[in-house]
Amino acid sequence: LASASCLSLTALGLAEALAGPFLGVRWLGRSSQMVDSLELQRLLSESRAVSPELLEAWGAVAPTPTQPPRELIDATLAALLDAPCILYTATSAPPVDAKILPQLCQELLALEALLGRSGENVAAEVAETVCKRLDELPAKTLPASAALQVLAPAVGGCVQEVEVLRLVLVILGRCTGARALTSRELLTLGGGDLLVAVAIAVAAMQRPGTPPVPHLQVRLWQGLF
Repeated sequence: LASASCLSLTALGLAEALAGPFLGVRWLGRSSQMVDSLELQRLLSESRAVSPELLEAWGAVAPTPTQPPRELIDATLAALLDAPCILYTATSAPPVDAKILPQLCQELLALEALLGRSGENVAAEVAETVCKRLDELPAKTLPASAALQVLAPAVGGCVQEVEVLRLVLVILGRCTGARALTSRELLTLGGGDLLVAVAIAVAAMQRPGTPPVPHLQVRLWQGLF
């Protein structure tokens, strides 16, 4: 019981210390602006994962709130889930080469934007496929010794690694709903390391997706406490 109490107090102190500077940011809701088709087209281009034909097709999609064609969504999703760095990370032994992390972030940014543009119903329908592909990314991209580094990005901390895990967390929340993201899930995403879990949660609260995943910020705050 003493150990459990110490762990709880440690988590509380870390959450307050890390999240304190961010309490002034906007707590975003459903009304926030959605990624438009042209912005999504730019992110897809930077991911280097989709064909010119798909990029051109997204350029022709009407502005939000018009729902994109489901065939276009499915084809783009398949291309992103097989994007070079996502596929390499999913099929390689850990840890992956840190040199791929910037491009991996670009691929995940495009995937998150696609799911946000596609709407909650589509994201829920493809949840199983997306979660299976991303399941092992956290363990493979974050070094086991990174717990202290994630808290000190200014002195060589794992900035790209935390960004990868933030994007995975936001994508999972978009697919499964924020309620599925329990404290246990958050700790698992952090490789069982409390420091890493807190750092990821704070990063996701700062940038909870576009549009923001409904209730994600509140759910993560509850999870930290």
